[in-house]
Amino acid sequence: YFIEPVKEVRVKPPWLDRYPIGNQSKLLGEIVPLSEKLESHLKALEVWERDKEILWRDGKDLVMTVKRIFDKMGIKATMREEEGRHDLELLYEDFFGICEIKGVRGYANVGDIRQLLDHHIEALKINPSAKGIFIVNHFKSVNPPERGVGYSSDAIRLGTNNKFCLMTMWDLF
Repeated sequence: YFIEPVKEVRVKPPWLDRYPIGNQSKLLGEIVPLSEKLESHLKALEVWERDKEILWRDGKDLVMTVKRIFDKMGIKATMREEEGRHDLELLYEDFFGICEIKGVRGYANVGDIRQLLDHHIEALKINPSAKGIFIVNHFKSVNPPERGVGYSSDAIRLGTNNKFCLMTMWDLF
């Protein structure tokens, strides 16, 4: 049998830290501010990474990301999707808008805009100045500058005829 030799455990004496060498004290003094700065930078980077999700997400994750971005812009955004209504309501001073938000593998089509139209008709009953807004994350797996137009020609026609604001995530980004 092979028996490993017992390694001697050596613990530095507590008084040793009272005798710094070179710039050891300065370096130790800089560690706390540097670690606080690092933590702050990591948190900021995490926020930016979450905001970039508008370029590739879909579903509820996409709606929540768009809401967060509108809130950062000072536009009050309220989730309404769970209530079987449009995805978001936007309120800014005297402006009121309803949003439908979609992440799709292709273009937003006329059926997508009809969904906004249905919600808009209901919203007009409550607020006659309600603005319909459709935001699409089209071709969500493609690099944004290579995506092209986000809406089919019929979707553009229906949106334009109803004075809807048609946006892409790239516009919001």
